[in-house]
Amino acid sequence: MKVYATDPGITGCVAAVGSDGSIRLFDIPTSKTDNFNGIVPLAFRDDLRKLIGGDRNVTVYCEKSILSPGNGKQALRSVYDCRGVIRAVLALEGHGLEYVSSPKWKKHFGLIDADKERSRGLAIQLYPQHADLFKRKKDHNRAEAVLIARYILETKYKGD
Repeated sequence: MKVYATDPGITGCVAAVGSDGSIRLFDIPTSKTDNFNGIVPLAFRDDLRKLIGGDRNVTVYCEKSILSPGNGKQALRSVYDCRGVIRAVLALEGHGLEYVSSPKWKKHFGLIDADKERSRGLAIQLYPQHADLFKRKKDHNRAEAVLIARYILETKYKGD
């Protein structure tokens, strides 16, 4: 069994995590246009196709972060733009999308109120054979995409 998950955003990632411990992923391709960083839709589609390959009836689980007006207009715009591109590309490719609240998966792993570094450390602990995927501080988004997929494997597909 393989689960696809994304930690969306301009530094985000999409990961495929297998129940056998396999991990494949790609960092979300972005560019700056009109003084705004956003996902490059066609590059995202191409990377998604490579990741998913011939799998059919795929659902991608996407973190649904809690946003508040205090995040600032630019941050809100960026998050909603990224979610919109992800949602549109998945729909056009015939794949499903389900949101997972960040408090839900973080509570499962004891990461509520933890910094991003703890997510990265947990991913290395759970997948030492893939530690090289999480070696940089900025790889916390990779770690979180992998942990979201693992959360789905452990809760939704625990008997498969």
